[in-house]
Amino acid sequence: MRIDELDRWDEIQGEAERGSHMIYRACPVNVVTFSEMDYVTKSLKFAKEHAESMYWTEEEPYHVISAMVSNRPNSVHLFHASNPGEYFYGGPDLKGKVVYKANEYEEFHQ
Repeated sequence: MRIDELDRWDEIQGEAERGSHMIYRACPVNVVTFSEMDYVTKSLKFAKEHAESMYWTEEEPYHVISAMVSNRPNSVHLFHASNPGEYFYGGPDLKGKVVYKANEYEEFHQ
């Protein structure tokens, strides 16, 4: 995590999204959890596109994980990140369900 992200984390503690949300995260295939300060989105389409682009640029397999979360006191919170449609996950480690596996660039364009 970068220093500017830590500074931002201190600023946004009060800006949590309310209610229940399905969240998604594009991540390397060896990652299956949501952890404190992970970038997440509520858009499956955005997460899929991010997983594809990361696979192509990093040349490492990526997938998308999902979980339903609810903002309850002392539980999970979604804090607005600097990019529209992205959030910081605030909560305990949470195992996600794999909902999409990115394709390699060559495979995707055949």
